[in-house]
Amino acid sequence: MQPGTGQGDAGLVLSVCPKWLNTLRLGNIVGRVTPWDRSLLIGAAGAKGMRKMMREKRIARALLSLRLGVFVVMVVWSIDKLVNPEHSAQVFEHFYGLAGLSFSAFAILGVLQLLLVAAFVAGAFQRVSYGLIFLLHGVSTLSSWQQYLDAFNNLLFFAAWPMLAACFALYYLRDMDTLLAWDHR
Repeated sequence: MQPGTGQGDAGLVLSVCPKWLNTLRLGNIVGRVTPWDRSLLIGAAGAKGMRKMMREKRIARALLSLRLGVFVVMVVWSIDKLVNPEHSAQVFEHFYGLAGLSFSAFAILGVLQLLLVAAFVAGAFQRVSYGLIFLLHGVSTLSSWQQYLDAFNNLLFFAAWPMLAACFALYYLRDMDTLLAWDHR
């Protein structure tokens, strides 16, 4: 048997379409496969492989949903720097202690952040883009520490923590974030 081909000595090819799992190809003959037939064809070892493949697809879908969710928040904050620099100036002064930045500085930061967020949502340069998103959101979350002390008057600030966890999960599992990801095309 030739490794990886599924072809035996007699030239017989037996394969199950991994995408839909409903087609049996036996040489040049193609037929439909019922779930019962599929379970018989796959066998114990194949079933384990199929479960692994399905688990990987579910993980990839979950990571894509996290990536899209984080993207929504980050793109709005990026656009805010461009369309409402007064608000950005207040945020930078109050939370980061950086006063006196010009509106053009916020425009530059907004464009740079938009480029980063575009790379992030595209799944491009995952180590760098996911890492920077995690770092930026981590700094933002931690710089709001005073709001956490007065929790019931600042409940919305607590939404930053699950998003930070999502950013960590995306960075940590970036090799499994393969669905619609530029790095895994």
